[in-house]
Amino acid sequence: MASSFGMEPAVVLDNGSFSVKLGLAGEEYPRLFVRPCSETGTYMNRGLVTDWERLEKTWNQLVSKCLRLDPADRALVVTDLPLGPPSQRSRLVEVAVESLGFRAVHVTSPAVLTLYNLGRTTGLLLDVGHGSTFCQAVFEGFSLPNVTARSPLGGLDLDDFLHRRLAPRVPFVLSNGGWLRDLECRQRYLFTLQQPTYMFSRRSPGSIAGVAEEIRYIKEKWCYVPRGDAVVGKNWTLPDGKSVPMGELSGLCGEVVMNPMAVIGRDLPGLGELLQDCLRRADIDLRRPLASRVVLCGGTAWLPGLPIRLTRDLGLEARPAVVSSVAAWRGGSILAHSSAAFPAVTRADVAELGPQRALAQRGMLAS
Repeated sequence: MASSFGMEPAVVLDNGSFSVKLGLAGEEYPRLFVRPCSETGTYMNRGLVTDWERLEKTWNQLVSKCLRLDPADRALVVTDLPLGPPSQRSRLVEVAVESLGFRAVHVTSPAVLTLYNLGRTTGLLLDVGHGSTFCQAVFEGFSLPNVTARSPLGGLDLDDFLHRRLAPRVPFVLSNGGWLRDLECRQRYLFTLQQPTYMFSRRSPGSIAGVAEEIRYIKEKWCYVPRGDAVVGKNWTLPDGKSVPMGELSGLCGEVVMNPMAVIGRDLPGLGELLQDCLRRADIDLRRPLASRVVLCGGTAWLPGLPIRLTRDLGLEARPAVVSSVAAWRGGSILAHSSAAFPAVTRADVAELGPQRALAQRGMLAS
């Protein structure tokens, strides 16, 4: 189905700190899965854009050269994390409409799109991303900005903790000096997807990219969230067949997102506290429906034991569902394909009102 703002299907872009997913409305999977980085770093840090020039160049290359699309007769559906500065959302519209030439742009929270993918219009989404975590309530298809919490804690902090604790045990991890926050951005990754996948080509051990990928691989395969006080140790097998005892690190790594103060000394709320905070902010009549529809998203949300731990700590009636990291993109694909006229800021709106006022008029400035 063509977009209501053009004869061609809309472009759907899920913009994250760790990955950018890009494709066309009506398709099941994104066509491109890209890490938003170059030889000198990334244009995003913990959900906030830090280099607009690089973002514009990256988006332009992906749309014009990789997908080979003309945006002049297409709309763009793009995600932006909640509780971000209004100026960032306005700049996203400016880049999309004025710099890239899209006919219209719809900016929304990943929470709304993730629930669209599940066929739901009400729920409480906990997205544990690469650089930050947010929890947001959605009621009848609309995000509730007053029932939203965000923390600068994510999978990157688990990688950092794991690297620092493993470095004395595994010599090659020390071969590149201290842990670099942008080490995975020293090389560009670009993949065309036929099926959803998050496994990248393994780099040689000891290289900067290789260390980052090895750490993530260890986290995904051997770490978990403890259900209680007991932590069960596991062993990590090196490529040469040697075994490194993980000990308590297997469980402590997952505990970083549950109790960051106790594990890494950062005074930040854990995942359970974020959920409780959102439920307390919701109207009394909404608390039970939201608590029974908790959805977990993001790479770290797949750590074994996390849904059980949250159910136990918060006394939830139903165990939270864990969805794929492409769920938000799929929701955007569904929205743009099935909606006769989803709200969007057009080129004329930007010319007449400016991006910020146009967003406010369409109800998309705060979501």
